[in-house]
Amino acid sequence: MAQIVTGLFGIQTSTPAPNPIDAHVGARVRRLRLVSRVRLEALAETIGVTIFEMRNYERGDSRISAENLRRICHALQAPPSFFFESGSVRSGRRGAFCG
Repeated sequence: MAQIVTGLFGIQTSTPAPNPIDAHVGARVRRLRLVSRVRLEALAETIGVTIFEMRNYERGDSRISAENLRRICHALQAPPSFFFESGSVRSGRRGAFCG
């Protein structure tokens, strides 16, 4: 579903909905980051992107490149497959996950 956005000079434009896979992967990154108690700013700096881009990744608005996914995996101590699974994220210890 497209989102209607009012831009400069009151012009309305529609933005496409995020790709479902990008949104799922981004949501998994966000959940694991929060459970791991890693700040958005710290993860963005670690993988070499801006805070704005990191937010876009987590919302599914931007696709995460393979290289940046590798960096995220390293930073959050999770295998790449974790971000494509539908299992829950455990709290309590850094980098904890279950599939």
